Amino acid sequence: MKNSDSPVFIVGAPRSGTTLTARLVGNHSNIFMPGETHFLNDVYARRRALGDPRVRENLDAITARLSTLYSRLNELPDQERIDQFLASGALASALSGCRSYKDVFTTFMEIQMEGEGKARWGNQVPREVFEIQVLLEMFPDAKIIGCVRDVRDFLLSYQGKWRRESEETAVRLKKLYHPVITSMIWRKSNSALEQARKLYPQNVTISRYEDLVSDPERTLRYLCEFVGEAFEPEMLETQFSNSSAQEREFGIFQTGINRWCGQLPESDVFLAQFICGKLMRQYHYQPTPTHPRVSSLTGIILSTPFKLFHALHANRTIRGPLVPYLWKRIRPTRI
Repeated sequence: MKNSDSPVFIVGAPRSGTTLTARLVGNHSNIFMPGETHFLNDVYARRRALGDPRVRENLDAITARLSTLYSRLNELPDQERIDQFLASGALASALSGCRSYKDVFTTFMEIQMEGEGKARWGNQVPREVFEIQVLLEMFPDAKIIGCVRDVRDFLLSYQGKWRRESEETAVRLKKLYHPVITSMIWRKSNSALEQARKLYPQNVTISRYEDLVSDPERTLRYLCEFVGEAFEPEMLETQFSNSSAQEREFGIFQTGINRWCGQLPESDVFLAQFICGKLMRQYHYQPTPTHPRVSSLTGIILSTPFKLFHALHANRTIRGPLVPYLWKRIRPTRI
């Protein structure tokens, strides 16, 4: 088995350390880890409309979507790499032999991997926590790292994530935060992750954000052992900050742990703990006593349907078809 037959996928609720984990894993001399490559949501989810890749016209349409995939997600350094492959004709040539969507995905990632001089590829897309079964059907030997973070810090980070984005993205992100909806995203994401870990223990592991930033070497040694690579000290070097409080400095900081204390509204803490309490305890996050105003809770709960509609509309260009998108997030999950 080639190393590239066992890709490394990093998934989880957003704002749970997926980007930091991907940057550190991607520092490994053997693993290519680009920015978020939304192949499943952007291409595979449209496979009925795009058609069989064995048909030349269909493959041309698939290639056209791939050619702008990174730019549409604001992953500009990765788009520059793809533009070079487009200009040389290397991308079209490589994809010409694809017989399935798995072939397309593999080829698209391998051409980038080989261009960076690495032997194994990975991908970091938080929402693919809902696609673990699909990933393992495509790549039975894949290794999947699920990132978990205290739901209260997750809410606080989600609430302010727009501040570090482009103006266009910030407008969209401001519409997404709501304590009920965001807490449900955390619960559903981590329920799906926990179910996958139980079903596929050889393929799926959990990495807590708090463990990663408190003891990064120990955590990375464990993750390397899990994916079958030797730990390299250079993995700890990063030109990235995992904390908005340290945004002028590069490195791994613990300032994102328990930042919610005194900053997250008491009503939001109450709702998060009410919705996610069982899973919180399972991941060793202890709920705290809260006494929010009833009027505040009532207003938040009544606003939930309207905020859900606005969030779905704001994400319409990146979420793929609406029905499967919603079903994966609302269907019952046993853990």
